[in-house]
Amino acid sequence: MTNMHKITQEQIETIIQKSKPVNRIEGIYFLIKNKEIVYVGQSNNIVARVGSHLSDKTKSFDSYSFVEISRLNEVESYFIHNLRPEFNRKRPCGKMCAPIPYEGVSPSRSQIERLKVKLFLTQEGDQEC
Repeated sequence: MTNMHKITQEQIETIIQKSKPVNRIEGIYFLIKNKEIVYVGQSNNIVARVGSHLSDKTKSFDSYSFVEISRLNEVESYFIHNLRPEFNRKRPCGKMCAPIPYEGVSPSRSQIERLKVKLFLTQEGDQEC
């Protein structure tokens, strides 16, 4: 057995001081591969949900982004229909898989503008499906 150095109380206190609070973040997340959004999802615990995608062999990504927001179904559907990500599987009829059909997605203009500010988007107007 090797002679291990004992951890000092000062080192333990430093570890504790550098700790981060555990927060459940609710919102919409984006999986990104090669600077392209390949999947849009929603979760009431984004960090855990993104972690679960790491073991999913059908979704390959190298980074992620998220925005904290409520009205998850409506906002997620808005992004799926407008971004049309590769891994948001299409239905047999050819429509994107989203919680709300395209015709039913109607987040307010002010809500979309707040999202753009949160995501640091600067483009004017919305993409058409």
